[in-house]
Amino acid sequence: MEELNQEPGSSQAPDPEQSPSQAPDPERTLNRAPGSEQSPSQAPDTELYQYPEVTPKRTNAAKRIVKTGSPGYFSHDIAKHPEVVEAFQRTDTRPAARCIILRAVMRAANADPSKCSISYSSCQRKQFKAVISISQKIKENWEVPPRVVMHWDGKLMQTLKQDGHAERLPVLVSGEGGVKLLGVPSLPHKFSDFAGPQIAKATTDLLRDWNCLENLVGMSFDTTNSNTGGITAGCVSVQLKAERYLLWLACRHHLGEVVLTHVWK
Repeated sequence: MEELNQEPGSSQAPDPEQSPSQAPDPERTLNRAPGSEQSPSQAPDTELYQYPEVTPKRTNAAKRIVKTGSPGYFSHDIAKHPEVVEAFQRTDTRPAARCIILRAVMRAANADPSKCSISYSSCQRKQFKAVISISQKIKENWEVPPRVVMHWDGKLMQTLKQDGHAERLPVLVSGEGGVKLLGVPSLPHKFSDFAGPQIAKATTDLLRDWNCLENLVGMSFDTTNSNTGGITAGCVSVQLKAERYLLWLACRHHLGEVVLTHVWK
């Protein structure tokens, strides 16, 4: 009877058993995703539904590059090319193996190996000439630091011809820009003269050749009698050659021997 007596347009009275916090919120109902059953107590009224971000698919996929090759030209003195000589030197390839490799590469490229000088003797001869030219370019392009420290350490090694032994003296300088190997001069294994003047002559000649003798400020050496002796020691003789006092940096680690051993092996 109460429903029949209610006037049209009048709002229905709220149920006293239903609390205001449980009343449906029209704004949250409209912004809620379909099928979600989130209760009002789990989120505040101001929080709206956030749709998940969709990562766009990658459209510009990496394409496979098909290499079709490139025509080349083999000069008659291909074994003398600086890059070829440097690659063979770094891989420790002997002249006989160089001839085999160059001939195989030329045949694979449909070239005639008989029109190029790639015999054993020519490869060995051109190797020496190319190494000299490469070393000269390295020496010309090297910038001398304002102050350098010289390092040396002798070691008894076999000669290049494998016919005896000789005292090898690797000489390095360090400064701004790193460490530079100047050379590995040979000293006689058995000589009547004192070792100090021999070491001083070999080291100062290299410093003068590389134009860094005037920039020398110190010496790094191992503590042997030939270096740290009295009147005829290597350190004293080097100072006499340089005509000034230098800083002494004595070191008990024979690092020069390690460098020289790896070069010979």
